[in-house]
Amino acid sequence: MADDLAVQFFTAAKAQHEASAKWHLIVLAVLAYFHLALAGPFAGQSQELAVILHERDQKRAFEEQLQDALAHASEFTNLVQAEIANTSGALRGELVGAFATLDAIVPQLIALGPERAGGDEGARLFQPSAMSGIQQQQQQQQQAPPQPETLTPTLAVMEPALRARLVEVARSANGDLRQVAELTSYISDFIVAPAIQNANEAWATDLQTIESMAGELDERLRAAIGTAGSAAAQLNGLREAVSKLLKNALELKFAAPSDTAWWSTIAGKDVSIQRMLEAMTESINQRRNALKAVESQVAEAARAIEESDQRAEEVTAELAKLEQQAKELQTQLGTIGEPLKVISIRLSVLAPLLPLVIALTIAALSLWRAEGIRRMRFAAAQAPSGADGDLLRRWLQNVAGGSARVLAAREIAIAGIALAWVSAAQRAVHALPAPQLSAFEIIGLALAALIGARAYHWYQSGQALGFATRR
Repeated sequence: MADDLAVQFFTAAKAQHEASAKWHLIVLAVLAYFHLALAGPFAGQSQELAVILHERDQKRAFEEQLQDALAHASEFTNLVQAEIANTSGALRGELVGAFATLDAIVPQLIALGPERAGGDEGARLFQPSAMSGIQQQQQQQQQAPPQPETLTPTLAVMEPALRARLVEVARSANGDLRQVAELTSYISDFIVAPAIQNANEAWATDLQTIESMAGELDERLRAAIGTAGSAAAQLNGLREAVSKLLKNALELKFAAPSDTAWWSTIAGKDVSIQRMLEAMTESINQRRNALKAVESQVAEAARAIEESDQRAEEVTAELAKLEQQAKELQTQLGTIGEPLKVISIRLSVLAPLLPLVIALTIAALSLWRAEGIRRMRFAAAQAPSGADGDLLRRWLQNVAGGSARVLAAREIAIAGIALAWVSAAQRAVHALPAPQLSAFEIIGLALAALIGARAYHWYQSGQALGFATRR
């Protein structure tokens, strides 16, 4: 009776051990599929997505930095242009107004005659009240509405002798006032020189704001160049253009041409003022060219960001497909075997833990098989000596490996393959952040579980082999 029970017990343990071998292969095949077809690609796609998003964020920050530099550079150039326009416009207006006033006074001097023009009556024409009346007459002649906010230019009182001399020359046969050298000196000293001085003083005041803004802009460009990468050359060009524009602004001085023909017409005044600003105009054009180069980099960065967004969407869709495949695998596992229904496969959770999942799975299978060997050894030990007992021992010896040398080789080979698999899994998912555990903790737990389980399996196989070969 005891013999039959021992044989039955051994047979049941042997059947369980053989069943575990079948499930061993099924689970390892599923685990390999999970590694190679799901978790590995998921890790690779996740890493690619992280790189894409990181590069996109860098490009977006770079684009914002370029746009900020462009905005401030444009603001700086607009400021310089506005100040130049204001100062040169004020210079032109002052010169045109002063010459218009002088042109209105001269005919009245001529009408007075030499003696009266050289006296008090001629001098009163240069007083502000008289000049205001002259301005009103000019507006009436031009049929222009009065402009109370416009101040009549105040001219220095002309010397009596010069006033009389102008009348005499005007009434002579020649009548060309440009031949009067004293008039040219008066215009240069009391009309042109004050206007030029006012323009230079106004420009000196404007330079304080221009220098301050140029310093801030240079700091922004210097910071942007440090992280500009391929756009550093364009930003350097913009920085040099801004520096040259500031240099020309500092060197700008309004000065009258050496000849006197330039102030004889309004067009001549405009041309002369433009010549004074030629260097500034050239610098502004160079800065605009530099801005265009940087604008092209901004456009290129925007295109790169758009491409990154598109690629990120594609990778995200691929990750969603892998997640769906994982759910389908979970459903299929339920059809393979009832115990596998409890396995929950969520790639986002399991993929970072792939080395630990592989190690724990192999460890569980090893413990299951080791427990089957232990039960067979226990059943064989209950059988008495004889034909049945010898048969049970031969089966047990075969299951345990046959010999100590074969057992050692088998255990070392299985452990080596398992460790290599765990190592490959760790390399595949190392970039994925694992919840609650560091990479060191994951690999440590995996190795501990794997080595412990295989050691226990080796121990039970060795115990069974020792019992089976004992005589």
